[in-house]
Amino acid sequence: MVTRPIPVYLLTGYLGSGKTSLLNRWLQEPVWAQAAVVINEFGQVGFDHQVISGAVQSAELLGGACVCCEGLPALSELLADVFWARLHRQVPRFEQLIIETTGVADPHPVLEALRTDPLLSQRYRLGGVITTLNASLGLDLLTSSREAQAQVQAAHVVVLTKMDWVADHAQSALRQHLGQLNPQAAIATSHHANFSAQQLLALLPSAVSVHPPFVCASPVQGLPHAHSVFIPMQQALAAPRLLAWLALGLAQFGNDILRIKGHVHVVDWGYSTLQWSLGDSQPELSPPSLLPSRSDAPPAGLTFITRAPLSASCQAWLAQWATANDVHRD
Repeated sequence: MVTRPIPVYLLTGYLGSGKTSLLNRWLQEPVWAQAAVVINEFGQVGFDHQVISGAVQSAELLGGACVCCEGLPALSELLADVFWARLHRQVPRFEQLIIETTGVADPHPVLEALRTDPLLSQRYRLGGVITTLNASLGLDLLTSSREAQAQVQAAHVVVLTKMDWVADHAQSALRQHLGQLNPQAAIATSHHANFSAQQLLALLPSAVSVHPPFVCASPVQGLPHAHSVFIPMQQALAAPRLLAWLALGLAQFGNDILRIKGHVHVVDWGYSTLQWSLGDSQPELSPPSLLPSRSDAPPAGLTFITRAPLSASCQAWLAQWATANDVHRD
């Protein structure tokens, strides 16, 4: 029996651009109801994986390393394992596979692995590359981040998020710049994850190719292009004190911090979700996102993703959290 290759959809986009919110919506729609998902997270504690795990039967977490450099061999091995598990009915049969990369990943090495790996090239086929882009950061991000540029250049569809934060003239300039970076990509917009999987699939070409011509080069010559640290939290904090502490840190170190995400114990709320990314005015705290009694609930604490290794002063600020000094006092 001839087995048709399984379509793989690569979901990319810079940190905080809304990838996981859109993916969570898409997995609840009939067209992707039988999809398997691989989440690549940067940092030692998974977060996005927990957000989508309730929406899909087969979800795998590839954590710790970014797939475009040191995490690529692990991704290839995981995709091979998932295929054989499907063949031997060890996981629910899936008809599509979606890979969500970390926000600092260049997608081109992943595409090259799908093209050149003997097993992956036979058992999978590229269904399309979807890139989310925070329009409020727009041109600044595309001119300052090689990873963001690479994500747009690899895309078959670019989904612009947070467009309601952007003036009309800035939207026009952004679209023009996107056309220069990747004239073949379709451009769509999403407001609060209202862009459906059906709309997405209608924009993807029937015969997918990698464009522009692929050049395999790690973004920073194989060196880490971002850093992460997880700060655990044992005590419950009042929401105003937690947000004030984070605002203080962002005011001092905001240029160095790319992303904050995690689960925290909040007085009167319980186990809650906290997120912040470039362009946000303040962290978003949502009660409660995950029941603490779940056996797979991640530990409470925050992951900080930074451009470079933390300075001594930033480490001292984070140490207040870890040692329960100042930030935990009323």
